[in-house]
Amino acid sequence: MGRMARALLLSVVVVALSLLLGVLGYRYLVHLGWLDALLNASMILGGMGPVETQMPAAGKVFASIYALFSGLMLVGLTGILLAPIAHRMLHKFHLDESDLSTERRSHEHTTSRHTGRQPQDGHIREQGHEEAAGGGPRGDID
Repeated sequence: MGRMARALLLSVVVVALSLLLGVLGYRYLVHLGWLDALLNASMILGGMGPVETQMPAAGKVFASIYALFSGLMLVGLTGILLAPIAHRMLHKFHLDESDLSTERRSHEHTTSRHTGRQPQDGHIREQGHEEAAGGGPRGDID
């Protein structure tokens, strides 16, 4: 199972458990029926707000805490879902040591071919000001 599938599965499980928590809270603290408890929990979890506003003090406290929990959970789940995508992007733009050594060997080969000189101490010779400006090692401009 890939990273994205695991993140999606984790998100679905967290949302389902959160919805169950909300349904049970509305059912036993606010004394709503199962369908009304599901409706209120779903509306808060979805960011719409509660449907039932006439409730005892314990229900209002629960609804407030559940609403804050739902908002913070949204932020957390967004991070969980975006993490595999961000991870893939970082891998896409990351150079490994093997990539750097291959690039270094390639640059050394082209440097020695154009100048006739080998890089000293195995390092790439930095281009001079003229070479960086577009002039070759012989002073000609392409």
